[in-house]
Amino acid sequence: MKNAPKQTTARDAILLTVGFGCLVGYARMASLGFVGYLSNGVVESVDPWYVLRSATSLAVLALLALAGLFRWFRINMPVMLVTTAAAAASTIAFAAIPDGSLGAPIAVIAGASVAVLMYAWMLLLSSRSPKAIVAVTLAGLCLAGAIIMGVPRLDSSLGLVIAVAAAFAAGACALLSDRGLASCVPDGRPTRSETARFPWLTVAMVLACGFLSTVLYGIAEQLTWLYRWTPNYPAFGLAAVAVIAATAILILRRRNWMHLAWIPLFVLLAIALALSCIALRESIQIAVGLMLASVFCAHFLHWMIFPALFSALRVPRAFLAGAILLIANGSLATITGDALGAILPHSMQNLGGVAGLMVLALVALAAVVFLTYRHAFGAVGFFGGTDVVDVRSTAPTEPQSAIVEKASTADAPPAPVATSNPADLLKDRIDALAVEYGLTPRETEVAFLTVQGFSCAYIAEKLVVSNSTVRFHQQNLYRKFDVHSRNELIERTS
Repeated sequence: MKNAPKQTTARDAILLTVGFGCLVGYARMASLGFVGYLSNGVVESVDPWYVLRSATSLAVLALLALAGLFRWFRINMPVMLVTTAAAAASTIAFAAIPDGSLGAPIAVIAGASVAVLMYAWMLLLSSRSPKAIVAVTLAGLCLAGAIIMGVPRLDSSLGLVIAVAAAFAAGACALLSDRGLASCVPDGRPTRSETARFPWLTVAMVLACGFLSTVLYGIAEQLTWLYRWTPNYPAFGLAAVAVIAATAILILRRRNWMHLAWIPLFVLLAIALALSCIALRESIQIAVGLMLASVFCAHFLHWMIFPALFSALRVPRAFLAGAILLIANGSLATITGDALGAILPHSMQNLGGVAGLMVLALVALAAVVFLTYRHAFGAVGFFGGTDVVDVRSTAPTEPQSAIVEKASTADAPPAPVATSNPADLLKDRIDALAVEYGLTPRETEVAFLTVQGFSCAYIAEKLVVSNSTVRFHQQNLYRKFDVHSRNELIERTS
C-alpha cells in the first residue's frame, strides 16, 4: 500500500531519537543566532542576521514544497551530505568570525541548511507509524531540551563542539535511518479522495493556535515595562507537560484523534487569553507563563501531529510537509508580535486589551469548528467517551442469519468452526478503512450499514437521524473513497 509505515526497530528508534533531538536543538540555536550561544555564553533572541536567515529558510521550504508537488528534484544522499557539511561549517563560521564580515553569506547558508534538514526529517518521521512518531518525538524532546538549556552554560569552545556535533548528528542519523532517503522521494499532488479525507480543520487549528500564541507573547514582551513581571515558570512547565501528554494520549488511544488533536493546544491558549484579561499581577504572570507554554507546545507538536497525520492517512506528503513547515515557521509570527507591541497606541498599552480581542477571535474560531464538526461527528461521536459507536448492536441479524443458513445445509460436510462471524469480519474491515481514509465515527457507522445493502431510510431509522443526514455522509464516503455509487463503495470495501 502507498506510503505504508516502515517497521521501527530498536536501532532505528535510537537513531531517530538522537537525530530528531539534535535537529531540534540545532534549529533552535540557529534561529536565535550562534553569536549568543557560542561567543557570549548567553541566549540572544535576535542577532543582526536573523531576518536574512529566516527569509532564506522560508524561501527554501517553499522551493522544496513545489519540488515535491511537481517532482522537480529530490533530497538524496549527496544533497544531505552537502547540507550537513554546510550546517556544521556555518556554525563554526558564526563563532570564528564575530565581527560579522561574512555575516550575510553565512546566514544564507545556515538558513538553507536548517530548512533542508527540517524538511527531510518531517518526511522521515512521517514514514513511521504514529505510535513510533510519538515515542521518537517525546524522547527527542528531552535530548533537545538538554542541548538548548545546557549549551549557554558551557564554555564557548565546548558549546561550539556540541553545536557542530548536533548539526552532524541530524544529517548522519537521517542517512543511517533511511539509507537511500526513500522517504524524501517527491510523490506529487494528492488525489481528490485524498484531499477530501485530509483533516484540514485540524491542521488549520494547530497552525492558528501557534500563530496567535506567538504573536501575543511577542506583544507581551514589548509591554513588560508596564507590569515588571516575569512569566510564571511552574505554570509554564505544568501546562506544557499536560498539553503534550494529552495530545500524545489522543494519538495513541483515540481512533478519531486526527479530528481532535488540536483541542489540548486550543484549550491552553484559551485559558491563557482569559487570564490575561484579569488586571492582577499574579494572573498576568500565570497568563504569560501559559502563553509561553502554548508557543513551546505549538512548535513541538508540529513534529508530532503532522507526521502522524501523513503516516495514518498515507497521503502524498512531499508537498504538504514543505507547505506546513513554511506556514508553521515562527519567524513571521515573532516579528509580527514584536512590531505590534511596539506600535500599539497608548489606549491599548495593556495586555488585557489585546488579549480581549483575541478571545473574541478564538471564540468565533471555536464556533466555526464546532458547527463544522458537529454534523460530521454527530452529537455522541464528537464529545462521546468512545471512539466509534459499536454499530454491531444496531444492525439486524437477518443478513448474518441468512448467510449462516445458506452455508449450513443438511447434506454439506462439516465445515471448520469460524473464529469470527461475518459481521465481526466486516466491522474489522470497515474500522481499518476508517483509519486509512480518515472517516469520522458517524461516517464509519453509515459505511458499515451501507455496504450491507441497507436502504437510506433503514439506516436513518437505526441511527436516529434524518434521511438527508445519511445521504450527506454517504456522499462524503463516495468522495473519500473516490467512488460514485453504492455498488462501487461495496466493491472498494470488500
